Amino acid sequence: MCRFLSVSRSAYYSWLKRRGMEDKDGPLIEAIRTGQNINKNTYGYRRMTLWLNNFIGIHVNNKRVRRVMKKAGLQAEIRKKKKFKVMSGNIHSYENILNREFRSDRPNQKLVTDITYIRTKKGNIFLSMIKDLFDNSIQGYQISRNNNIKLVTDTLKKAFENNNIDGLGGKVLIAEPINHIEEFWGNLAWKLIMNFGDEPYNVDKCTLNDAFVTANCAYKRELLFKLEGFSNWFANNAEDVDFCWRAIKSGAKLMYTPDVQIHAHNVTTIKDVAKKSFRNGYSSSKLQKKYGSKINFDPNIYKMLGRNLIGLIKCEKDASLNVLELICHLTGKYYGSIKVRVINI
Repeated sequence: MCRFLSVSRSAYYSWLKRRGMEDKDGPLIEAIRTGQNINKNTYGYRRMTLWLNNFIGIHVNNKRVRRVMKKAGLQAEIRKKKKFKVMSGNIHSYENILNREFRSDRPNQKLVTDITYIRTKKGNIFLSMIKDLFDNSIQGYQISRNNNIKLVTDTLKKAFENNNIDGLGGKVLIAEPINHIEEFWGNLAWKLIMNFGDEPYNVDKCTLNDAFVTANCAYKRELLFKLEGFSNWFANNAEDVDFCWRAIKSGAKLMYTPDVQIHAHNVTTIKDVAKKSFRNGYSSSKLQKKYGSKINFDPNIYKMLGRNLIGLIKCEKDASLNVLELICHLTGKYYGSIKVRVINI
């Protein structure tokens, strides 16, 4: 029989002698099988040796663990690499503002955020954080089962709470204009009149410029309730400016940061330019009624009107739009003066 099976006689009798004996690797195989079940078949022989020595109390050589794992078919399963998905189009493409300048001179100058996932026995959880590059401190973090917009907004709320910021405003940029009128108004409103700096600062003065940098501000809900929201008296005429100034007077902590950027669209027709200019003039009278003196005279607006009338005769670019804007603005000031009983000319 040994000759037929090509087995030596000594090997046969050695097997016959061991047949009734217990496998000396049996307990180790069971321990390794338990370890692989716990760790989802991810441990190789080196990590399995450390696990056996440190957690189970079985002191064994890594070479023996390697041999036994191979013998029992308990090797680690190679995890498949996840395919990287490329998003088509430029819908998520933005300007690289940070440009790898990771050093910051002051707090809240450069805030960065990222989302990562953590594997657990019950599935993945997502961790979102906001870090200040000034001292690498974590300004806020949030953990969620879902990687969605709510995770991001909740992280921002945590950062607000930790910094005790009641409102955050940012730089207003001109969105891609659809015609020359929108380009004209964008340059007038957000470049010539308003000044958006490149450095963050605390908004603590009741000036028109500071009010406009927070015009698109994100306010805490507690502050909105405290100040009872926007004033109905302004009726969409500088109600955002009024709320900003009331917030400052109440001691709220408002902040401007150029890293928060809003791309704003503007008026696109001659009629809209006239209506917007009139409303701005009317708003200035309402603000004067509540925050200013009884009488206000601005000679600069008449000087600008005179220069643009001369430019209109000389056929200068945008002189006609400037004249329209200034006349409608003055008309709004006169109308507002009558309505709220101030002298704003």
